[in-house]
Amino acid sequence: MLVNKKNLFSHNFSGHLESVLIIVLLLYWGKYLFTPLTLAFFTSIFLLPLARLFEKIHIPRGLASALPVILLLLFTAGFLYFFKSELANIISDLPALKLKLKSASDALQQWIESKYKIDIAAQAAFINKQINALLNSPGAGLTGILKLLILPVLFLIFTFYILFYRKMLLEFILSFFEKKDYYKIQGLSSGLQSTINNYIKGLFIEMGVLIIVSYLILLVLGIKYAILMAVLAGLFNVIPYIGIYTAALLNMLITITTGTFHQTFEVFIVFIILHVADANLLMPVIVGNRIKLNPFITLVSVITGELIWGIPGMFLFIPITGTLKIIFERTNDLRPLALLIGKEKM
Repeated sequence: MLVNKKNLFSHNFSGHLESVLIIVLLLYWGKYLFTPLTLAFFTSIFLLPLARLFEKIHIPRGLASALPVILLLLFTAGFLYFFKSELANIISDLPALKLKLKSASDALQQWIESKYKIDIAAQAAFINKQINALLNSPGAGLTGILKLLILPVLFLIFTFYILFYRKMLLEFILSFFEKKDYYKIQGLSSGLQSTINNYIKGLFIEMGVLIIVSYLILLVLGIKYAILMAVLAGLFNVIPYIGIYTAALLNMLITITTGTFHQTFEVFIVFIILHVADANLLMPVIVGNRIKLNPFITLVSVITGELIWGIPGMFLFIPITGTLKIIFERTNDLRPLALLIGKEKM
C-alpha cells in the first residue's frame, strides 16, 4: 500500500512538472501575444469601475468601454509630451554636454589604463564590438522596431475588448463549473479585482510619493533636470529591486554630463537613501499589504518574469503571482503553495 502511494505521488509530481514546463514554454514562445494581453487584463480590471460609471449614466457599452482607454491614451500622451519637452532642453545644451561627456570619457579611459593596464585602443575596440553586437541583435532590426510599435496598439485593443466583452468572458468561465460553484467563482473574481485594483493604486501612490520627494531633494541640491530625474526614478521603481538602481545610473549619467562629480555623487547618495526608505517604509505599507507576497517570492517573480518576457515581465509577474496566490488560497489541494507565496504571520 505504501508503494502505491509513492507511485501515485511520483505520477502526480511528474504530471504537474510537465504541465508547468509546457505553460512556461508557451508563455516564452508566445510572449508577443501574452505580454500585451496580460497587461491589458490587469489594466482593464483597473479601468473597470470607470467603464461601469459611464454605463450607469446611460452611455452605450461600446463608448463606455472605449472612453477609459482613450483617457489612458491621453494620460500616456501627456507623459510623452513631458519627456519630449525635457529632451528638447537637453538637446539645447548638447554642445556643452558633448564636451563634458568626452572629457568624462577620456578621464575614465585613462583611469582604466593606469589601473588595469588596458590601453585606450583596446577599450575602444571592446566598446565598438559591444555596440555592433547590440545593433545586430534580433531585437535591434526592423522587425524589433515593428514589434515595439505593434505591442502598444495590441495592448489598447485588447484592453477595450476585455472591457466590452467582460460579461461574456465571465459566462465563458462559469460554463466550466456547476451552478452550485457559481457563488465561489464570483467571490474569487471579486477578490482578484480587489487585489489587482489595490496593487495598481498602491503602485501609483508609491510612484507619486517617490517623484515628489526626490524632486524636492534634487531641487534643494541644485541638480539640473531634477523633475526629469524624479519622474525617471518613479517610473523605473515599478520594477522592484532593480528599477531604482537603473534610474540611479541614468540620473548619474545625466548629472555627470550637466553638473559636477560632486553633484553626481550627491545624486547617487540621494537615490540610495530613497531606495532604503522605499523598500522599508513605502513598499511594505503602501504596496506590500495590498498584494501580500513575501520578499523572496517577489524577487523570484521579478527574475522569472525577466527570463520569460523581458523587462515587461519584471513587473507583470508580481500581480500574476498575487493572482495565483488568491486562486491557491481558495483551492484545498493548493493551499500549501499559498502559504509559501504569502507573508509569514508574525
